Order: sequence, then structure tokens, then C-alpha cells
Amino acid sequence: MENYYKLEMHLHTAGASNCGRVAASIIPKLYKDVGFGGIVVTNHFSKHHLKFIGAKSWEDGVNRYVKGYEAAKRAGESIGLRVFFGLELHLKEYLPHGAVTDLLVYGITKQDLLEHRFIFNYTHKQLFELAEKKGWLIYQAHPARAMDIFSNSFAPPHLIHGVEVYNASGFWYESDANNNHKALEFANKHKLKQIAGSDFHNVGCEGSAGIYVPNSVDSIESLVAYLKAEQPRLITNVKD
Repeated sequence: MENYYKLEMHLHTAGASNCGRVAASIIPKLYKDVGFGGIVVTNHFSKHHLKFIGAKSWEDGVNRYVKGYEAAKRAGESIGLRVFFGLELHLKEYLPHGAVTDLLVYGITKQDLLEHRFIFNYTHKQLFELAEKKGWLIYQAHPARAMDIFSNSFAPPHLIHGVEVYNASGFWYESDANNNHKALEFANKHKLKQIAGSDFHNVGCEGSAGIYVPNSVDSIESLVAYLKAEQPRLITNVKD
């Protein structure tokens, strides 16, 4: 699409996410090589993941957590690929059973994390109210992935802004196991915004999903503004 570029919305790096298998400094070139113009780094964020990265305090944990994003951003800048910050938040309210645990948050910053200590202990309602106040967007990641285990894996629709309706999922699951068609039905039923993401963990799944955004989207702030105003065209196939 002329004057648009491909953007990855769901991506994990080694070191920050315990499931990530690729160094953050390597990832931007992988995406540029498959025709993407940008990525959003959305490493997992929870008490468990702060323990994984060896956090000695809240501030130390946040500083360690953002290193993956910062390394990817430096590498992206060197080759002309845009790198934005986001996170995949796991709320204590929904753990440990796994349903409704994964919320992609866009617009949140490192400073926000420093100010909102133990944000993963917030209730979903508290998180959503804070997001509304701060201007963040919350999308439920792969909401139907747990449907084969739990009778209801969907988040309360009034507490999210949108849904990852297509997750290419190149790590634990095959994409069919994500029940993406069910995620799309849920989003359509509740008139929620829609995105797609590769859920990148390993070399080989880069660029398998994402969205198109205008070239004018050059920051996380402009991305959030665009997503609030428009429904982006989704990338759900490498040929899209």
C-alpha cells in the first residue's frame, strides 16, 4: 500500500521475556528483510517476569525490563526501522489459570511503569480506568487460545478497547490452536477494534502478521492516535 508501511504489533525479545529466543539487537533486521517498516516490542510484564530478569527493586525491574526495547530501538535506528514500546501485561486477577491474562497495552511508557508500582496487581477495572485517563489502548491478546481449556477466556468487552483477532503464534502454538476465527467473532459482536500480530519469539515467524499504518506514524503517540481514529488493514498472511 502506497504511503503505508507494515507494523508488527506483538513481539518478544530474549532476556526480557522468558519465552523470547532472539536477541533484541537482531530482530529489526529480520523485520526489515521481510518488508516491514516497524515493530512494537511487547515483552511480558508480571511479577513472574520481573523475577525472571532478576529485579532487585521495582525501579531496577523496570530498568531491566525496558532494555530489550532500548536495544531493539538502537538497532532499528541504525537501519531505518521504527521501533515502538508496548507491553503484554499479565494481571494477577486472572492468574494462575491462564484465561484472560494477556493484555497488550499501547501508549504506556517507562515513566508510567515507574509511577504505577505493581501495576499487574491492579484489577482489570482499575487498569482500564487508568488507561482511559492516560490515553492508553488495551487489546486482548489471542483471546480464544484458551477456549479448549476454559469455558470463557474472553475479557469483559467493556474493559478493553480491542482484540488481537489474528495471532500467528510462532512459539508454543500452531496458529489454528489460537481459534482466531472465534477472536474475530468476539470482536465483531462487541464492536471492538482489531489488530493482528506475529507473536514473535523465534526466527522464522517474523512478519507473519501485523497491520498497515500511514508513514506519518512515527511514534507510539501517533500510533495510538491512528488506532483510535481508524481501523487498520490487517496483515494475516505473508502475501497481504
